[in-house]
Amino acid sequence: MQTTDAISRGPPDPALKQHASCRPKRHASCLLTATQWQHAADGEWLDANFQLGSGFADHRRGRVREWRMARAATPDLAAAKAVVDQHTSLPTFTPPGPPFDAAKCMAGKKILTIPVSSANPFTKNIAIAMTQVAKQIGFQVVEWENQARPTQWVQGIEFAINNKFDAIDLLGGTNPAVLGPQIADAHKAGLQVFTSHLYETIQKPDPSVDLSLAIPYHSVGELLANWVTLKTDGKVDALIIGSDEIIPTAPFVKGITTTLEKRLWPAV
Repeated sequence: MQTTDAISRGPPDPALKQHASCRPKRHASCLLTATQWQHAADGEWLDANFQLGSGFADHRRGRVREWRMARAATPDLAAAKAVVDQHTSLPTFTPPGPPFDAAKCMAGKKILTIPVSSANPFTKNIAIAMTQVAKQIGFQVVEWENQARPTQWVQGIEFAINNKFDAIDLLGGTNPAVLGPQIADAHKAGLQVFTSHLYETIQKPDPSVDLSLAIPYHSVGELLANWVTLKTDGKVDALIIGSDEIIPTAPFVKGITTTLEKRLWPAV
């Protein structure tokens, strides 16, 4: 499933009058708040190419969503700049807990990491970094190479069990919800199973895993939205292309779109 969000600006559309009777309570496709409807009535334009502001079209390879909204006359550039400035300086590291001897703790341990796909540069580079850091500390991380086929994920878990690994990392999209029986077998064999770079910090992980190393994807989306607002002087013309089947896509995209709403339509 593919999700495409378009945030743009354009000339007034005569279709606005044609859909004047459409209200959110009467038509689910019209996703405009009462305040936004009032802005439209006051003369601000709405691109109505896709069912007046929101449209959904089914395609063979997924769903494409086009979103058009009115743009405020004065975007909140100061707020966007404050966020960007905050993240362009080196952060201060605050230890999450007391120090411990990582080399002693991990001596002789083996972790098998199963990325969603070895062809995905995002997860591939994470797996490479994991193996490099493991060598520095003194334990073993092995990547289970695959092409995003669940049957290959199953084989990876079986490999970890048969070769007496200590833990399995489901990395960056490998969904534990489709691996229930295999994860149960791993637990019976004494392995721990955890996810990394999969769930957002506000999402509840699948109960089958022992641990979730979550990422604040929503905050990353907010930062991207503030950056593009600042770089374009509030004249954003952006296209967001994502994969709906990847668990953190929804909060990531929401972080972008909600922040753009606040920055580009601060009065709404």
